[in-house]
Amino acid sequence: MKLKEGLQVFSMPVVGIATLIFASAIGLATFIENMYETNAARALVYNAWWFEMLLAYIAIALVVNVFTKRMIRKGRVGVLLFHISVFFILLGAAISRFTGEQGMMHIREGASSNTVTSSDVFFDARLLVDGKIVDETSEKVFPSLISRGFFSGTLKHNELRCKIKTVDYQKPDGHGGITAVKLICNGESKEQWVRQGAGSVYSPVSVDFGDFQVVMTFGSKPFTVPFYLQLDTFEIARYPGSMSPSSFKSYVTVLDDNAFKAEIYMNHVLHHKGYRFFQSSYDEDEKGTVLSVNADPVGSTVTYFGYALLMIGMLMGLFDRKSRFRGLLNSSKRRYVTASVAVLMMMVTSNTAAQSGEISGKNAKAFGMVCLQTTDGRVKPINSFASEIVRKVHKSGSYNNLMPEQVLLGIIREPAKWEHVPFIANGNDDVKKYLKISDKYLSFSQCFDKSTGAYLLTDVLQRINKLSPELRTKSDKSFINLDERLNIFNMLKNGRLINIVPDISDADAAWLDLFDASSQYRGRNDSIAIVFNYLIDGLIVGDNAQFEGSLEIINAWQSSFSGHVLPSDVRIKSELLYNRINIFERLAAYYGLISVLFMIITIWLLVKKSTGLRRFQTVLLWLLIAGFLVHTVGLVLRGIIAGYVPLSNGYETMVFVAWSSLLAGIIFVRHSRLVMALFGFLAAASLLVAHLSFMNPQITTLVPVLKSYWLTIHVAVITSSYGFLGGSFIMGVITLIMMLFLNDKNKFVLGPVVRNLITINRIIMIPGLYLITIGCFLGAIWANQSWGNYWSWDPKETWCLVSILVYSFVVHLHHFPGMRGKFLFLIGSIFSYAAIVMTFFGVNYFLGGMHSYAGEGSVSIPLGVYISVPLLILLIWKANKNNKKYLSLMYC
Repeated sequence: MKLKEGLQVFSMPVVGIATLIFASAIGLATFIENMYETNAARALVYNAWWFEMLLAYIAIALVVNVFTKRMIRKGRVGVLLFHISVFFILLGAAISRFTGEQGMMHIREGASSNTVTSSDVFFDARLLVDGKIVDETSEKVFPSLISRGFFSGTLKHNELRCKIKTVDYQKPDGHGGITAVKLICNGESKEQWVRQGAGSVYSPVSVDFGDFQVVMTFGSKPFTVPFYLQLDTFEIARYPGSMSPSSFKSYVTVLDDNAFKAEIYMNHVLHHKGYRFFQSSYDEDEKGTVLSVNADPVGSTVTYFGYALLMIGMLMGLFDRKSRFRGLLNSSKRRYVTASVAVLMMMVTSNTAAQSGEISGKNAKAFGMVCLQTTDGRVKPINSFASEIVRKVHKSGSYNNLMPEQVLLGIIREPAKWEHVPFIANGNDDVKKYLKISDKYLSFSQCFDKSTGAYLLTDVLQRINKLSPELRTKSDKSFINLDERLNIFNMLKNGRLINIVPDISDADAAWLDLFDASSQYRGRNDSIAIVFNYLIDGLIVGDNAQFEGSLEIINAWQSSFSGHVLPSDVRIKSELLYNRINIFERLAAYYGLISVLFMIITIWLLVKKSTGLRRFQTVLLWLLIAGFLVHTVGLVLRGIIAGYVPLSNGYETMVFVAWSSLLAGIIFVRHSRLVMALFGFLAAASLLVAHLSFMNPQITTLVPVLKSYWLTIHVAVITSSYGFLGGSFIMGVITLIMMLFLNDKNKFVLGPVVRNLITINRIIMIPGLYLITIGCFLGAIWANQSWGNYWSWDPKETWCLVSILVYSFVVHLHHFPGMRGKFLFLIGSIFSYAAIVMTFFGVNYFLGGMHSYAGEGSVSIPLGVYISVPLLILLIWKANKNNKKYLSLMYC
C-alpha cells in the first residue's frame, strides 16, 4: 500500500504538470536569450540544476508508468515503445551533456593541427605557493549580463583559504567579455578584472598576495585529438556571376598510423576514431578553414535509438487495431464519397495586355523569354524579374493593363517620360504629408526639388538611419521602403539591374547590366562592338525587325559565352507557365470560395436533407480535390524551376502547409464532409498568408547548409503536421460556433453532430502530433549531420518541442481526473495552436536563431491577434453555457 501511495508522485496528473512546467521553462528561455544572450538562457534554464532534475523526474516517471499503466501486454506495444523511446532520448541527451566534447579547429592551408578549442567556457583558478600549484579548480560557466555571479569557489592549502567569486560581467567591445572577480584570502580582499577568451584562452591573470598567488583564466579550453589534420586546399564554389557561395570544401589529409585523404563540406562529415569533423566557416582570405569538432559516440547513438523507437511506436499507434487512435476511428461517423470525378478547368488563361506605344505585347513576351542573371547567381527569364520588379515598386502585378515586360522596356527606352509617371507605390499618410502629395502612387520626379534637383527624403532618412531598428516606427519604415523603391527605379532607368550580357572574358563572371556592358563594349572597334551596338539600339528603338534581331543576338551571346549556366528549355518553359497561371495566388481565392460554399451547404444538410444540395456538395468536394491536384502541379513546377524541393523559405513552407491541409481533408473526408470544408478553408488562409507583404515568393539559390536531403524530409514532415493541427484548430472554433446555436428544438439533431466533430478532432490531432514529433527529431538528425550537434536549444527547435509538449498534454487530458471532458479538449485544440503559430512565425520574425534564413523580415504582432483572443474567450464562455445545458461535454 505504501509503495502504491509513493508511486502517486509519478501519476499522470503530476507528470502532466511537470510537462507543462518544462514547456513553459524552455519557451521562456527563448525570450531570455533574445533579450540578453544565449548564456543567460543556459545559466537560468537549460543548464540549471533544477532543469536537470525536472528532466530526470520525467524520465523516471515514464518508466514507472510503463508498469503502473500495464503497457507490457498485447495490444499496447505501440504505446510501450512510444514511452520508452522518450526515456532513451532523455538518457542520450544526458550522456551527450556530461560526456560529449565539442569545439572548433582552425587550420591554414599547408598546416596541420590536432588542437580543438572547446565550445564551452571555463573559469579556472589555481593557488600557487612558492611558484608551485597547491590547489586548483575548474568549472564550466555561463557568463552573461543577467548572470554576473556565474562562478564561486574556494582554494585551500593548510590553513590558507581563498574564496573566489565573480561579481560583475561586461562586454565592452560586444564580443569577448570581462568579469570582475572578488578574492578574499585569509581576510585580505582584492578585486581583479579578467578578460574572457573568445575562441582561444587569453593569458592567465595573476593576483599577488605576497606569500602566494592566485592565477585565473577565463575562456575556452583547448583539447587535443589523437591524430592530426592537414589542410591541403580550401575551395569555395560560388554561383556563377555572384559572390554567393554554393559550397565550400576542405581537402584534408588525416595524419595517423595510416594516413589518408578526405573531403569535408556541408552535410559531408569526416568520421575518425570517435570524432566527427564538420565544415563550419573559413578565413576571409579563403586560405584557412574552421571545422566544427564533435565527440559523442555514445550519447548520439542512444538518442538515435530513442528516435527509432519513437517512430516505430507512433506507426504502431496509427495502425494497431487496439490503439486509442483506431478506437476513435471506429467510434466516429463515416460518410463515404459516392459521386464521379468532376473536371476542373481553371487558371490556364493567357495574360493578354494592351499595347503601349511602340512596345507590342508580342515583343514584350519575346523580351520576357530572354534570360537574366540576378545578384545571387540565379539565371531566370526576364519575365520573372519584371514581375518581381513591378510588384516591388508598384505593389501590384501590372500597371495600367501593361505587361511587366512592357513596363520594364518602357523605363529602359524612355526614362525621361517614366520619371513623371505615377508608378511608385506609397500608401503611408506621413510620407504623403511630408512630400505634400495626396495620391496612392507618386512619380520619381515628385521626390526631387524642382528648382535645385535635391532629393527630398535626404533629411528624414538621415534621422531614421541613426535609430536602431527596434526604435523605428511604422512611418519610419515606410520612408525606408519608399527610398528602396525609388533606388530600384533609378537603377532601372540608368540601365542597371538588367544583367543580360555575359562577360566574354570570363564564363563564370557576373553578367553585365546594360550600363556596365555599354561602358565595356561601346568603346571597342571590332565585331563585338558592332554586335553590342546593334543589340542595345534594338532594345532602345522601336523598330520591330531590329528588336527581334537584338533578342536573337543576346540569346546567341548567352549560349556562346555562358551556356553552362543557362537553365534548360524545360525549366524556362516551366517558369514562364508558372508565372503566367499564377497558381497559388489564384488558388487562395478558389479554395476560399469553394470551401465557404461547401461549409454552408454541409451545415445546412445537417439540419435539413436535400438530394439536390447533396449532389451540389459532392461537386464542390471534387472541385476541392481538383484544386489539390492543380496545387500539386504548382509545387512540381516550382521544384523544376528552383532545382530543389520548394521548402526553403517561409513562402514555400506556407504553400506546402496549404497543400498538406487539403491532403488531411481528403484523408478524413470519409468521417465527415465538414472536415474537408474546414481544411479547404485552412488551405485558403495559408495561401493568403503566403502572399502577405512580409513573405517573399521569389525563387532564390540555396545556401550550402540547405543542400541536404534531410531538408526535404524534415520540412515536408513537420509542415504536414501544421496542416493537421491547423485543421484541429479550425474544427475547434467551428464546433464552438455550432454549439452557440443549440436549443431545445435542435439538440437531438445538432448535439450528436457536435459530439462527432469533437471525436474527429481527436482523430486529426493524433497524426498531427505524430508528424510534428517525427519532423522535429528528423530536424535533429539533420542538425547533427550539418553542425555536429543534434540539439542546441535553438529557438526554432525549442518552440517545436514546446508544441509537441503542449499537444501531448491535450491528447492525454483523458488521463487526468476532472479534465476528461470533451469540452476541455475542445478548448485545448484551439489554444494549443498558439504554440504552432509561435513556432512558425514568432521565432522567424521575433526571436531569430539558426533558422533566421527562414524569415523574410521583421513584422509586428498583427492587430487581429489582439482582437481574436478576447473573441475566442467570449466564444468559449458562451458555448460553455449551452454545453452545460444541452450536451454535458464538460465531464462526459
